[in-house]
Amino acid sequence: MAVDRQARDELAKLVIDYMADRIRTDEFDHGNMNIEDQDPSVRACVGALWFFHDDFVDHPISVSSEGWNWILRIVALLRSDLEMSPKTQKAVRISWRLWLLLIPMAGVGLITLLRTGQIWLALALGLVSAHPLFWTLGLLSHLCHRVKLALAGASQSEDLWPFEDKAQWESHRHLLEGLAIPEYDPQVHRRPIRPHGGWWLYAMNIMIAAIIITVIAAAWAGLIWAD
Repeated sequence: MAVDRQARDELAKLVIDYMADRIRTDEFDHGNMNIEDQDPSVRACVGALWFFHDDFVDHPISVSSEGWNWILRIVALLRSDLEMSPKTQKAVRISWRLWLLLIPMAGVGLITLLRTGQIWLALALGLVSAHPLFWTLGLLSHLCHRVKLALAGASQSEDLWPFEDKAQWESHRHLLEGLAIPEYDPQVHRRPIRPHGGWWLYAMNIMIAAIIITVIAAAWAGLIWAD
């Protein structure tokens, strides 16, 4: 597949504007998700950049130093004509998680449908089961990624995605020279997105997941052991 130079330049500019605090997440996310391209490497970068903002708050960039370096490498890749290998592209794809979710969701819906014959109840319970499942899969994926890096050894403790290895990254690092990208400053580039560190959002997710699991369990128990 040919390199889509226009798409790469558009996405690189968008990312640089985000890093330079010229735009906030709403504009960044809108631009990121509306990049039109036929370049698999660009699509992989679009997917990876989705993780660097909060869907619920319009905020300036807020990332760790590791996240900042990750984004810098994405910019370097976009300014090059390097085509990512299929293996490297797949490293950040979440589509397999979404497909994996369909299995237990379909199971919940099918059992409900067989026991009650009510398609709307089956659809409702199948859909609400997605929240705790997706949340759990995301957490497990993150932990597995960390374990994988740890097992790779201290010399590879930093993931060099979207580049395959240190040599490839070093040969493209110069593409960042002369760009209007500020030096990373945690006081500026890691400002809290929400007051009090956002602990309430994590608590809310846990509560929602617990409620959904309880409702599904109660519904199943009532349906399966009903007289």
